[in-house]
Amino acid sequence: MLNKPECKVEFDREGKACGVTSEGETARCKKVVCDPSCLPNKVRKVGKVARAIAIMIHPIPNTDESHSAQVILPQKQLGRKSDNDLQTLNLSMDLSAASATEEY
Repeated sequence: MLNKPECKVEFDREGKACGVTSEGETARCKKVVCDPSCLPNKVRKVGKVARAIAIMIHPIPNTDESHSAQVILPQKQLGRKSDNDLQTLNLSMDLSAASATEEY
């Protein structure tokens, strides 16, 4: 139901989401994924998410100068409730405009 005005989430008898209705049309499903602001009375805040972007002029050390890499920092080693995830993408993957890729 992307780009539809005023979507309404439908619930079954047990209170589980079972579809989305917009403009008189209902799409049935097993799971609804939406922004929490769409269902303010059905969600509760349990934590925070932090995101950051770093633009670097060198590869991450010990990654063998890979074009991309993923580093997962386990929750037990960090003393946290969830893992931390670090991803790196290289210039060769063409993820930015040509004007933003000038050499330093």
